[in-house]
Amino acid sequence: MKAENAFAGNPRPVFSGLILIPIFLVSVTLVGLQLSLMRSLSVVRYHHFSYLVISTALLGFGISGTFLSFLYPRMKRRLAIWMIGFYALLAVSIPCSYLLAQSLPVDTWYLLFSTRQQLLMVLFNLLLIVPFFSGGVVVGAAISSFQEHAPAVY
Repeated sequence: MKAENAFAGNPRPVFSGLILIPIFLVSVTLVGLQLSLMRSLSVVRYHHFSYLVISTALLGFGISGTFLSFLYPRMKRRLAIWMIGFYALLAVSIPCSYLLAQSLPVDTWYLLFSTRQQLLMVLFNLLLIVPFFSGGVVVGAAISSFQEHAPAVY
């Protein structure tokens, strides 16, 4: 039996070594984004908040896992289209979320005393979660799609 392409609606896309290249690029991009955000926050904002990036990235990946646990059966039918959409979201969200987050008037000196500053900090984190969420969906969907090749994908 010959395997069909994922665009044709086949729930089981064909595994090849070429599929590993975009997954590798997404992973490298997310690690680079973490390092860039840590450096940026240590220079622009108070340096203690640079470590917040790691927890933000992990939270984004956790949200993507929850998203996949509920919607992956629906995504399987048109996996390639979903993956292209999340690749695009990742590409757009990296600069947009960073610029929007940096435009927020967060003042870390008043973070403990002002509810407004606390809400701005939550919004700041929510904006930075978006690229990690979309990248996590791409990597998680690839691992779910190619379960028998999970060590290679991972």
